[in-house]
Amino acid sequence: SNWLRFWDPATQEYLPDLSEAKAQRDAAIYLRDAAVVQRDAAVVQRDTAVAQRDAVSAQRDAAIRQVSAEAAARQQAEEQVRQLEAELQRRRSAN
Repeated sequence: SNWLRFWDPATQEYLPDLSEAKAQRDAAIYLRDAAVVQRDAAVVQRDTAVAQRDAVSAQRDAAIRQVSAEAAARQQAEEQVRQLEAELQRRRSAN
């Protein structure tokens, strides 16, 4: 362009003009907004993973409780069978 430009002797570069500065600002805003969207997506992904982990943990705990309950019921049934067999044995011995 034919406009006067300011020179920065420290960087050995021309300073951006108004339109360049606005374009740089707009690009920075775009990049910031994209980073926010990316961060929000990562947060959602993390929260989903945590919820899935918690659901799997709850399912595992429920399965453990079910197995324990089934084992207790089996032991109770086996004890009842032993008691019935002992009663039957006593009755046979008494006859």
